[in-house]
Amino acid sequence: MLKRRWSDRREKVTAKLLLDLLSVSDEELSSILKSVDGLVETKSEMAIFYLKAIMGLIRKWLEWENRCREKSCPEELPEEAKIYGVASYYSTSLKETIIISMEDTAIPWGIPSWALWFSRRIRRPLTSLYNLDIEEQLARLIVYPLFVYSLRSFSSLMLQFYEKRGSGYAAVTAGFIHWDIIVPMYEAVAKAVNPVRRLLGESLDAAATVIVNAKTEFEEEFREIIMLAKNNLLRAIIREKFSEVS
Repeated sequence: MLKRRWSDRREKVTAKLLLDLLSVSDEELSSILKSVDGLVETKSEMAIFYLKAIMGLIRKWLEWENRCREKSCPEELPEEAKIYGVASYYSTSLKETIIISMEDTAIPWGIPSWALWFSRRIRRPLTSLYNLDIEEQLARLIVYPLFVYSLRSFSSLMLQFYEKRGSGYAAVTAGFIHWDIIVPMYEAVAKAVNPVRRLLGESLDAAATVIVNAKTEFEEEFREIIMLAKNNLLRAIIREKFSEVS
C-alpha cells in the first residue's frame, strides 16, 4: 500500500497519515479504527445532506438562468438576489455552502486554493482543519473523496444537459460552476487519494455514477458505497499492520 514514493504534496500527506497509523501499537490501532467506524457513519450522513443542498442550489441557479435571465418570471427571488444580482447571490451562496460542507467533511490537504481564499473572505478559514486528530482525518479520507466525485459527476451532467439544449446563459453558468468551482475540488482530492486509489477505486467509480444513474433517491446507495470504501481501507490497514509484525 505504501511502497511507492510519492512526489505530490497531497499524496505525501495521505501516505504519512497511513504510516502514522501503522506505527502505533496494536491496541491503539484497534481503538482508532473503532472510532473511525462510527465517525464514517456520521460523516456519510453529513455528506448526503450537503450533496442535496449543493445540488439543489446548482439546479435553482441554472433553472433561473435558463428560464428567467431574458424574461420576467413569477418566482419570488430572495431579497439579497434583488440587491446584489442573481448570479452574485447564487455564486456566493453556493461557495458558502461548499465551505461549510468542507468544515464538516473535507481532508485539509485536499482543499483547492479557491476554497482556502474564499473561506478567509467569509471569515470561516479552513486552516482550522489542520489540527484534526488522526481518527477524524482517516474518516474524512474515506468519505470526502466520494462526496467530491459525486459532485463532479453532477456538475458535469448539468453542463452537458444545458449545452445540448443550447441554453446560452445556463450553459455558460454551468461551465463556470463545473470548471471553476467543482473541478478544482476534484483535482485536489484526486491527488490526495492516489496512495489509496487501489483500495478506493471501486467506490470512487461508483460515487461518480450514483448521482447520474439515480432516478429518484440516491442516499441508500451512497451509504453503501461509503461502507464499501471504509471496509476496504480499514481491512488493508489491518493487513499491512500484521504483515509488518510477521
